[in-house]
Amino acid sequence: MSVRNETEIQIMRILFKTNNGKFTKNTSSKRAYPFGVEAEYYRKLRAFFKPLIDYVNKYIDGNMDALLRGDSNELEVRNDAIPGKSFRKMIYDLEDYMDAYMPDIGEVPEDQLNNVILLSLRETAEKAKKFGDKEFEKEIKKGIFVSVPISSPWWNDMLKSWAENNYALITSNASRFVDKINNLTEQAIVNGFSHKRLKEELKKATTGLSDAHCKLIARDQLGKLNGQIAQAQKQEIGLNLYTWSTARDDRVRENHEMMEGLLCRYDDADVCSYDEGKTWVDRPATAVHLHPGQDYQCRCVGLMYYPELLSVLRK
Repeated sequence: MSVRNETEIQIMRILFKTNNGKFTKNTSSKRAYPFGVEAEYYRKLRAFFKPLIDYVNKYIDGNMDALLRGDSNELEVRNDAIPGKSFRKMIYDLEDYMDAYMPDIGEVPEDQLNNVILLSLRETAEKAKKFGDKEFEKEIKKGIFVSVPISSPWWNDMLKSWAENNYALITSNASRFVDKINNLTEQAIVNGFSHKRLKEELKKATTGLSDAHCKLIARDQLGKLNGQIAQAQKQEIGLNLYTWSTARDDRVRENHEMMEGLLCRYDDADVCSYDEGKTWVDRPATAVHLHPGQDYQCRCVGLMYYPELLSVLRK
């Protein structure tokens, strides 16, 4: 996470004084959530997984009989069938695909320039950062009525970490899918599955790569990145407090809804204030004890608390 940037704080103080110390009467800001970036990431996830799913479906449809009889010439052979060349070809092709497009992160060259997935993830993160910068600029401008340059020295480390963590998440889901297909098809051959049962089991195996699962990953990972960006931006200019704001829709969980509008602090996720920071108390046991974006699929954001910003500017 970022640390206090004294140079940026000094620039902000100079701009504030140049503007005659004009300051908002509002207590907290407003900050939007990058729904568009999340939706784009969901579409990318589907595109990453689609070739695997399409290949397996097409291959099994085209080689169903040969697969289920273990390439035996006798159509009725079932009990003594063993995996044959059709099965091996499918698994080898899947493994070749993984080696080419989804190698382990340790096998990706340091510059990462030849890995399409990592480059795409970095692009998504940069869009989230660009969105966050605009929201942060709006927060500052609504507070002190001037624009402040953003340096973000913490961003490169955050970008690298998020992209590599998401790459590992994507490849692990794909690897599990290949393992499931391997085991499933072998079971189907040995145990004499019918065509119908193999297709049903295949559908179950794709759960981890399904559209619904891609939406969950996109929401969870963009929420985390958005929360990290907002926190780093505030801490860079010497702020430690924030006002909790939910997405304010019917998907907000009750333990997050309980935090709406409460003053919180980044150095302690277990406390909150009901009186504008005069006293700090333990958060309710049933409330979330994390910062915005840290919980699974959290779309909450931490809003700038203007009284703290004013105290930093007047020092």
